[in-house]
This record gives sequence, C-alpha cells and structure tokens, in this order.
Amino acid sequence: MFKKYENENIVLSDLKKTLELLKGNMENEYDKIIRQTVMPNNIFGYISQVYPFTNELMYEYNLDINLKNKKVLTVTSSSDQILISMLKDANIIDSFDCNKLTYYYLFFKLALIESLTYEEFKSFYNFCSNNDINKIDDYYNNIKYNIKKEDVKLFWNIFFKKKNINFNKLFLCHSTFFDIYNIGYNNKIIYNQLKDKIHDRVNFKNINVFDIPNVYNEQYDFINLSNIINYTLNKEKYSKLVKKIIDNNLTQDGVILANYIWGTKNLNNKEIISLEKLNCNPTIKIISLYKKNFTKLGNYKSNSNNFYKVENAVVFCKKK
Repeated sequence: MFKKYENENIVLSDLKKTLELLKGNMENEYDKIIRQTVMPNNIFGYISQVYPFTNELMYEYNLDINLKNKKVLTVTSSSDQILISMLKDANIIDSFDCNKLTYYYLFFKLALIESLTYEEFKSFYNFCSNNDINKIDDYYNNIKYNIKKEDVKLFWNIFFKKKNINFNKLFLCHSTFFDIYNIGYNNKIIYNQLKDKIHDRVNFKNINVFDIPNVYNEQYDFINLSNIINYTLNKEKYSKLVKKIIDNNLTQDGVILANYIWGTKNLNNKEIISLEKLNCNPTIKIISLYKKNFTKLGNYKSNSNNFYKVENAVVFCKKK
C-alpha cells in the first residue's frame, strides 16, 4: 500500500499516460494543442518519449561559459543540460519542459548517478537497451532510496511493479545506438566528479517555451533553449520571445543559447538576421569534436579505430 500524497492523482494520471505511450496508443487534447501551436512535427506532447542522453556537443560549448555559483534556466529534455550545469558548479538550476515525463526522468537520473558507479551506470542502460526487466528492477531497488521527490518515487515505484513492459520505449531513438562522447561525463573521472556535485537546488516547471516570460520573474546568468526553435511554427514569434527573455530574464552579463544547429551547412541566416534586427546580438560559435563510432548502448566497444569529425554550431545572444 502506497502512502497518500497531495498530488497522487496527478502522478497516477501521468503514469497511466506513460503506460499508454508504451503501448503506442496515447492521444489527448493537450497534445493536439501543443502540436498545433508549438511543436508541429508531433514529437513532443504532455507525456512523450524522452532522449536518454543529449545528442548535442554540450560539454564543448559549455567550456567557454562560467557557471560557477551561477543561476541557470534550461530546457529539461534528457537532463544532461542540468547535469552539465552541475558539473560546472551552477548554484541554482531552474528547468522547464512541455513533456512531463522529463520531470520524472530528471530526478530518476539524478538518483541513478548518485547511486551507481560508472560501470554500473553503463550496465543499467545496457539492460534498458536489451529490455532486461529483472536486472533493471534490481538496480531500481538500489537507487529508489536516492530519489528525493516523493511524487517521482511514487511514479517509479508503481512503474517498476508493472511487469512485461518495454522500458526502452520510454526513450527516443530506442536508446539502442548511443554515442557516449556527447554527454560530457563520458569517463570515470568526470562521472565521479559529477557524482560529487549532484545537488537538490533543481526546480522544474511543466510549461512550453512561450510561457517563460509569464512564469519566471527572476534573472539568470545562463539560459539554454537548445534547438527548440526547430519545433516552432512561427520563427519570427520565437525570435521575439528570445528578445523578451533577454530583456526580462537575463542578467546584464548573462548569455542565452538561442539555437543549437546540427551541421554548419544547416546555418539558417534568416533566423540570425531576425535576431540581429531585434538587437539580440547573436554570435555563432562553431563547435567540433573528434569521436569514435560505438556499437549498441552499454557495450561501449568501438566498431572502428578511426575517429571522425563532428561540426555543429550554437547561436549565443546577450544584452548590449
């Protein structure tokens, strides 16, 4: 028998939607609204699959940003935006996402890292990839005590009592092929540093990006909007939103990541011009990394001795 929580009905409703998502038959009016106004390509709704890890070269573009004792606002997504901020000693991290499942995954992932060694962490996702429910369940029995939020713990307690579920279906890309070099905490030394820096000064709001000016009244040293612009119907409206966030929510010396662009050939000059016209002071940073290919998630064995170069770009904006 589970303890009664103030928001237990919400948790159970979210859990139901999650299980429906796993069955592949979820549909609701909220999703339709989100898809019509913010995300037209039907990827994200109130309860949608999450990225298990970032596919951005996040650690690379963060090298130039000082977050020590700073305040950060970021999209939640895979939680890696938050984890890298912790690794760089951010003091307070506020996060937002229209996908409520990212909230449950965020505090689950924090508990994973607190509870598991680097080798166990890799093994856990390997079991997820293979949908080895019994072994995943064994890990959960160890990590659940480190889940700080009671509603999140309730969600996963009930979730793991369900048998014959495909845990891997919670993730986009099925978590089958994963390049660990993206995530920043990609080796034992950095992982252990992150493990020591996990803290509870993390907040979550279940909103879409256009709600930010109405929900947040504080100012931040760094704001990470990732590539949300790619999921918006009206790019001009989004550029105006960026300007409003800069004016209202960015500290005088702060930086906002307005867009992440995969491949330098995909630079969209119209978006940059729009930000320039609104006095958002955009600058483009090219980021590159030499990486190895990997086979299945968790095996972490290179299928090639050759490195290849990945080159992406980020658009940073700031106040004058």
